[in-house]
Amino acid sequence: MANQTTTFASSEIDDILITKQSNFVYFQKTDEKYRDMYDRFTQDFGLFLGKLPNHPAKKYVSEVFNRNLVFLGINQLTKNEGFFSKIVVENNSLSKIVLDIKDLEVDVTTGKTKNIDDCIYATYFSYLKSAVILNKTLIKKDDDLHNLLSQYLYLLVLTVLNSKATINTQKQKMFIKIICYYIFYRYYLKEKFGQTVKVLEKIFKDSKDIFEEFKPSFKEIEKYISIKDIPKILIDTNILITDPNLFIVSVVKKFKMYGFYSIFGSLDTFISYIVSSKYPFELLNINNNINTDLQNKIENLMIPYMKKVKFMK
Repeated sequence: MANQTTTFASSEIDDILITKQSNFVYFQKTDEKYRDMYDRFTQDFGLFLGKLPNHPAKKYVSEVFNRNLVFLGINQLTKNEGFFSKIVVENNSLSKIVLDIKDLEVDVTTGKTKNIDDCIYATYFSYLKSAVILNKTLIKKDDDLHNLLSQYLYLLVLTVLNSKATINTQKQKMFIKIICYYIFYRYYLKEKFGQTVKVLEKIFKDSKDIFEEFKPSFKEIEKYISIKDIPKILIDTNILITDPNLFIVSVVKKFKMYGFYSIFGSLDTFISYIVSSKYPFELLNINNNINTDLQNKIENLMIPYMKKVKFMK
C-alpha cells in the first residue's frame, strides 16, 4: 500500500483520539478501611498475572501493576454512560488505571472477585487507551495503522450486514469496503471530505476501475460522517437496502454493550477494543472476534506506542 499522509488541524487532534472520561471515584490505597480489599485483590491479581503466557497483555499490564498504578473505584454514572475503567493522565504520564468494582464484581470489603482475569484484561484495555492518548500526534500520522483499522471496520460491518442482508457480488463488497474506509477517516480521524477522497484514491489504486465507478457517489455521501450513517450511505448509493435502526440494534446484539460503546466511540476505544477482544475478556463478549490475524497485526503496530508510555513516579 502506498503511504499517504493524513492531515489534521492541531486543534482537532484531541477530539479525534480521546474519548471523554467517565465520572469515576477511586479508593485510596493509604486509607485503612480499604487495606484488606487491596491486599486480597493485589495478591489475586499478581498470582493470575504471573500464570499468563508471555504476550503483550501480560507485559504491559505488569508494567502498570509493578508500579502500583492499578486502583479500584466506582463509576458514578449509569451503565449506559461510562466504561468499566478509567485512565488518569498527569503531565503526559500515566498516573492511574481505575477499575470499576461494580462491572468487575470486586467485593469492596474483601477484595475478592470471580473475574480477576477480566480485571487484568480491563487493565490492558485501559493501557492501550493511554498509549493512543499519549501518542496522539504520532498515531494521527500512522498510515499503516489506519489501513488495518479500516480493514477491521470493513470486516465488522460485513459481519453485521451479512446477518440481515444479501450481499451477492464482489462489486457490492468492494463498494462497501470503500464506504467503510471513507467512514473510518471521516469519523475516527475527523478528516475533511476532500482529503478523505484523495487518501482513498491512493489506497484503492490497485482497484482503480471499481473506485472510479464509485467515485461519482461521493458527492451523495459528503454529509455522512458517522458509523451509524453506513446504512444510509448504502441506501443512497443503491448498493443495499437495509434498515438503519436495525443496523444499530444488530451491532448491540452482536457485540454487546461495551463492544457497541467501543465501536461507536472514539479512536482510543476502538483500538483498545480490537486488540483486547482477542484475549479471553468476557466483559467484551469474546465470541465475536472478527479476524485474529488482523488483531495481531494491529497489536504489533501498537507495541511501539505502548513502549513509549511514561509513568508518574
